[in-house]
Parts: sequence; C-alpha cells; structure tokens
Amino acid sequence: MAQKKFFHIKTPSQVRYKISGSEFIGYCRSTPTESDFELFLHEVKTEHYNATHHCTAWIINPWKPVEFSQDDGEPSGTAGLPILNTMRSANLCNTGIIVVRYYGGTKLGKAGLIDAYSHTANLAIKKATLENLCTGKEVIVQFGYDQKKQVDFVLLKDKFNLVEAVYLEDITYTIQSETENGAELVTELEKLSYLGIKITDEKDILIYS
Repeated sequence: MAQKKFFHIKTPSQVRYKISGSEFIGYCRSTPTESDFELFLHEVKTEHYNATHHCTAWIINPWKPVEFSQDDGEPSGTAGLPILNTMRSANLCNTGIIVVRYYGGTKLGKAGLIDAYSHTANLAIKKATLENLCTGKEVIVQFGYDQKKQVDFVLLKDKFNLVEAVYLEDITYTIQSETENGAELVTELEKLSYLGIKITDEKDILIYS
C-alpha cells in the first residue's frame, strides 16, 4: 500500500478576517516539533498580548502523526478542532496554525465561531506556500571504481535517487528513496556485497519536493 503523502509549509503566512466586529488573525507556519510550535505560540502571544483568544492546532510526525488543538477559552470544540479539521482536510503535517481573536462585542454563537475559525485557518493555508512532504530512507554506499557499473544499474530504477556522489580512493554514493521503496533499495545493494560493495549508513529522513 502506498504511503500517505502530506504537505508542509515552505513559506509561512498571515491573514486577517473580520466578522460582526471581531477580528481573526491567522498564522500558518512550519513546526516540525512541539518545541517549534511552543516558540511560534510564544512569538504570537507576545505580539498579540491583549487579544481575547489565541486558538491553536498542530500536526507533527509524518511517520506516526500526532495532533493537538486548543480552544483557549472559546466554547469547547468551536476553535481548536475546526482549525485542526481544516489542516486534516489539507493533508498538512509538521505544521502549526494559530488564530488570534479580538472580540468585537457581538457573540457569534457556536456555529459562527466554528465557521470563523475554519475560514481563517483555510485562508492562512491558501496564502502559505506548500510543498510535498513524505517519509524516506537515505542509504550511503561505498564501493570501488570497478563496481560502479553494478551500482549504477540499481539506480536505473526511478524510485531511487542519487543525491550525492564523492569520488576519492573509493566511490561513495548517497541514495534516497521514499519509505515504501527503502527496503527494496537496501536489499538490492546488499545483493552486491559479495563484490565488496558495502552500506556504511542508513537512516530515516523526510523528503521535501
């Protein structure tokens, strides 16, 4: 089964939305970790220290997505969850959204709040620059010049990508693939170990495109 593809925020965004006197300010940014999001939130709260609410949602870890949302004083389920659902619909990951509200004196009701927070989050996502994000594997393989032809033959498959080649006493290739093809890449290279071709390192990575 093909792995799920996500989108990631390449260029952050800021938007404003006004309704019935209230102003909603939405921020969308790359937050690969909880610590990144906490720093993001601190910056927004510092700028908007007198705002009525700072409602948030984030999704991190494309290998095993973890989600969080917070209403910050708004009625339960009317702010953080609508933001999070908007992010889910956009297939975002390693991303945080904060929607700041300045209350304008007119209550919007639960339906109105859900619509306002969803709409602001959607505006922020549309204004941001997105890029593809998927999990991958990186393999570093070392071999002699006499074995270059055999290794290059493995790389004829489009699913394997040579990202760096270093030519010294031996040749060192850094090869990447999406996670679903990672095991096949390792297996294909291990088949050549009898020739002296050896994998010196392999690790999980994120691939942006």
